[in-house]
Amino acid sequence: MSIEDTLSLILREVQALKPVKLDDRLLSAEAAAKLLSVSAPYLYAHAKDFPFTIVLTNGQKNTVRFSYNRLQRWIETKVRLNERS
Repeated sequence: MSIEDTLSLILREVQALKPVKLDDRLLSAEAAAKLLSVSAPYLYAHAKDFPFTIVLTNGQKNTVRFSYNRLQRWIETKVRLNERS
C-alpha cells in the first residue's frame, strides 16, 4: 500500500468520526452484526475498535449501539481498499 493510499484511508476513517446525522439510525448489535456477517458477541467484544460504535450513557448504565451511516461508510472504505489490492 502506498503512502497516498494509507493517508487516504486515514482521512476516510477520521471523516467517519463525524457526528451522527439526524437521518441516521442506531442499530442494535444483532442488526449491525447481520450487516457485517459476524456474531453479536464478536461485535460487542470489538466495539471499541470500530468507528461506527456509539455509547449511550444513562447514569451508571451504558448502552452500545452502532451508527448505520458510519457502518455503511466503513464498509464502503473496506470494499474500495480490497478492490485496489
